[in-house]
Amino acid sequence: MHRGFGKQHNDRQTWDEMIDDYSREIIKAQPQGPYHLMGWSLGGAIALDVTATLEGLGHEVNFLGLVDSTLPEHVYPEDMPRYRQLNPHKTSDEASAELLDAIQYFDLLFPLLTERTAAYLKDAPHSSAKDFYDWATDQVAPGQGDLLAIVQNVKNEIMNAQAFSVHDRLLEAFAAFTFKPVNVKPSCWWALPEKTKQELAFGEALIKGYSRSGELNCSVYSPLLHRSMIFEDEMIDSLIETFLASTLLR
Repeated sequence: MHRGFGKQHNDRQTWDEMIDDYSREIIKAQPQGPYHLMGWSLGGAIALDVTATLEGLGHEVNFLGLVDSTLPEHVYPEDMPRYRQLNPHKTSDEASAELLDAIQYFDLLFPLLTERTAAYLKDAPHSSAKDFYDWATDQVAPGQGDLLAIVQNVKNEIMNAQAFSVHDRLLEAFAAFTFKPVNVKPSCWWALPEKTKQELAFGEALIKGYSRSGELNCSVYSPLLHRSMIFEDEMIDSLIETFLASTLLR
C-alpha cells in the first residue's frame, strides 16, 4: 500500500522511494529469497521494479506474475490502434464531477459491483456523492458487517478527498518508472476484451525484451475484464496453477 494512504504518511513519495520502501519491507519480512511476487494493473509495474531491485541486491526471485500490467503511455507507438481510442469511455453528461469521482473510486475498490453502479448513474445522474454512498451501503447484504464498515470508511475517504489525492500522486510518480532487465521469466496475463491485437503483441514483446532470457514463463489471454479480473476464481486458479508449476520445476 502506498504510504500516502496512511494518516501518518501524508508526504509525497517518489516512485524510486516507493520501490525502495517495498523492497526493504520484503527483505525485513523475509531476509533471504527466493521471493515470489505478483502485481495487477499498476501493481505489475511495481512488482517488476521491485524484482529488479531485489535481484540487483543479489536475491533470487523465482516467480513474477504480471496481471494486465499498466504500461507507460509514452512507450506505445503513436500510430498503434488502441482499445481506449476505439472504445472511449462514456459517462453521463448530466452527472457532477463529484459523483463521477465517487463512482470511479468505488468501482476501483469494488469492481464486482460496476454493473450496479453503472445502472445507478444512468438512473440517478443528478444525485450527490453522499446519496451514492448511502445507496452503496444498502447494497451490502445483512450480516456482512466487515464490508459495510469498508463502505463507510471509503465514503469518509471520498468526502475528505485523501484517497483521490494519493491516487493522483501515485500516477504522477509512475511517470518516473523505467523498465529494467530481470533474471526471472515473467508470467503474464492480459485482459483480452480490452486490448487490440497490436497492443497484445506489443506488450508481450516489451516485457519479453526485459527478460534476460528473452523469454516469458507464460502469456495468457484472459477473457476477463481488467477491473475485476484479479477477483475472479478463474484468474486466481490460473495464477495458482502457473505459480505451482513454475516453482516446482526449480
